[in-house]
Amino acid sequence: MSSIKEASNNPRNIINSILMSFNHPDGKRKNLIIEGKTDVKLFKNFIDEEQVKLRSVTGKDNVLKVMNGFPVNNKHFLHAVADADFDHVLKKKDERERNKIYITDFHDMEIMMILSKSFDRLFNEYRDYSVENDSININKLKSVIFGVCKELGKIRYLNYVNSYDLKFKNISYDDCIAFKNDSLVLDLDILLHKLIQRSENRKVSIDVLRTEILELEDENFQLEQVCCGHDFTKLLAIFLKESKYFEGKNHNSDKLESSLRLSFSKNEFESFELYKKLHSLGMIKILKAIG
Repeated sequence: MSSIKEASNNPRNIINSILMSFNHPDGKRKNLIIEGKTDVKLFKNFIDEEQVKLRSVTGKDNVLKVMNGFPVNNKHFLHAVADADFDHVLKKKDERERNKIYITDFHDMEIMMILSKSFDRLFNEYRDYSVENDSININKLKSVIFGVCKELGKIRYLNYVNSYDLKFKNISYDDCIAFKNDSLVLDLDILLHKLIQRSENRKVSIDVLRTEILELEDENFQLEQVCCGHDFTKLLAIFLKESKYFEGKNHNSDKLESSLRLSFSKNEFESFELYKKLHSLGMIKILKAIG
């Protein structure tokens, strides 16, 4: 990482930058802290930037550090949006909002888009309708992907609540997922070994993980809260590449997430609590009538 990028992601530098901006004539606009450059691309479609300064940081941890470290007497100018991750499962929503951090309705923004009409448009874009198969529809495809995604989500949950330091960042699932009979099958042993090998500072063994995963079998997790959107799009890319019912073989999670963002309109966003919160704060663009 370059020194410039490191500086821009340092919570103290971000706090100082915001405080310095207050000296500018129009500096005391609302500031909205968001996670990462892809969220910037998405929120620019909805946020009124004449009233709100968008500021991105890398990762939820840095969002929390900025919000926790900001001087209380100036905090009425500062708000943040962050992926919920497991905050809904762990009942942390109210705590976050008291700190002016507004979390996504579901695990992350990607899952929100997947559970909107954006996913239907993505499906219709890539489905090869010259190959007939009534069993492959939007709901069936979601069910297949969410089934595996939930198993990955359980491991992520254990990693999160126990601070196991398993490294999921930039992980590929191609070598532990098999495509069979229009479905996906997870090889848990391969995945666990892979996670252990790529996590130098791990604080858990494979045997403990296996035991704890089994203990979660009876947990009634909501799919939309435990499943990670990036996992979903990686699994979806594998399915689309392998299935004869979809066009194109160059799918990857970045392209699929870009497609979701492009098709996620204000109409879709309006149905979510996060939109309503940002709207109540006067942050949403108002479309002006032409003529």
